[in-house]
Amino acid sequence: MKSVTVITPSIGNDYLKNAILSVNTQSYRMIKHLVVVDGAQYEGKVREIMRDCDGPDNLMVLTLPFNTGHDGYYGHKIYAGISLLVDSDYVFFLDEDNWYNNIHIETVILEIERRSLDWAYSLRTLNLPETNFKMEDNCESLGRWPAYSGNSNFVDTNCYGIKREVLQQVCHNWVFGFGGDRNFYKYLSKHTDNFDTTGLYTVNYRIKPEVESFFLAGNEFAKVHYRNKFPWRKSI
Repeated sequence: MKSVTVITPSIGNDYLKNAILSVNTQSYRMIKHLVVVDGAQYEGKVREIMRDCDGPDNLMVLTLPFNTGHDGYYGHKIYAGISLLVDSDYVFFLDEDNWYNNIHIETVILEIERRSLDWAYSLRTLNLPETNFKMEDNCESLGRWPAYSGNSNFVDTNCYGIKREVLQQVCHNWVFGFGGDRNFYKYLSKHTDNFDTTGLYTVNYRIKPEVESFFLAGNEFAKVHYRNKFPWRKSI
């Protein structure tokens, strides 16, 4: 079984526990979860949250002495830098306010191994847990297929599973400021064309209420454009 590291930048968001538990309950077992505290001032809060996270003994903490996520960089500098340091076969990413379905890592790795890919990505659902709103994203994080916004194609950071040796050739492209996820996808997809989606919606992405209407309109546009037969969707 190939080894996996999941990288999660954190400042102690209240949703961190849910993200950690979603890694703990993965059907794939050989996983290390590295939580990178983005500034020493946040370490106490992060460790307090982690004390309530029962699960396998695979959770590690690395605390940076200063914050790197300001000025639109979010966790991108951490994803860039830590990707160069891990020693696992595969690297996955999970923002602290999002979470995985329990088959996420298994199905991504299965897609890579079965088809000898360099990397693969899942699709995502869009969630407002406070209102029980949930729907598929069929208009933005689609990889090869154009985004409804008219911006460049991209894959949500949380959806990737990448072979370490491939990732380490391009991970510096995350250091871009706002829009770093689109910049990273641009260079990763240019570096290797040997990738595909699992076609499964196994990442849960938390949205803000003010963008709900954007995604509703985007999904409706995609439904009409593709005649309700999305080429990226697969079934188990």
